[in-house]
Amino acid sequence: KKQAGKKDDDKPEAKDDGLKTSAPAQAGIPTELTADQMKATFLSQKAGYIACIKEEAGRNPEMPGTVTVEFVIRNDGSTGDFKVQEREVRSGPLATCLGAKVGALRFQRFSGERKTFIFPFTIKRK
Repeated sequence: KKQAGKKDDDKPEAKDDGLKTSAPAQAGIPTELTADQMKATFLSQKAGYIACIKEEAGRNPEMPGTVTVEFVIRNDGSTGDFKVQEREVRSGPLATCLGAKVGALRFQRFSGERKTFIFPFTIKRK
């Protein structure tokens, strides 16, 4: 009788009745982060990213016109697996600076699959 009344969106939280004891720990935690939520949290530190990029531009006249960061957002809201996609600046001071800023971010907790976040910064030359 319980199975018949169960909605499809309840299945990921409790696959069978034996797991319902862990459901309260998930109460109030969304299953997903929206693209808007991810972008808003990421851009909350925009000034820090710009400072990193300006420092690199002062050091590196050959800096690419786009710097793309990629990282994973874990279920607990922390970040991991950070990388800069452009080979020219993949390692060194820019990647270290941006990685520290991204590493300090805390996203909303969620119970769904980890998210990969990719953001391209366009570098404007004066």
